[in-house]
Amino acid sequence: MILQQQQQLEQKQQEQQQQLKQQQQQLELKQQEQQQQLKQQQQQQVKQQEQQEQKLKQQQQQQRLKQQQQQQQRLKQQLASWLAS
Repeated sequence: MILQQQQQLEQKQQEQQQQLKQQQQQLELKQQEQQQQLKQQQQQQVKQQEQQEQKLKQQQQQQRLKQQQQQQQRLKQQLASWLAS
């Protein structure tokens, strides 16, 4: 009787340990997935940042180009008025 109870107890313990193991494995898997997602999000953020920096550079270049064109225009006008006089 006592032996049987002990065997049942041991079996229960083994089952519980098995369940615990499985739960732990699932948890680890979830953690890995979350870390993967986090990594991807970070990579996307870095990409977005790079794109924004790229955009900013382009805008700055366009601004400079505009200024140069305006300057050329002014010079042309000055030249034309100088030639006309």
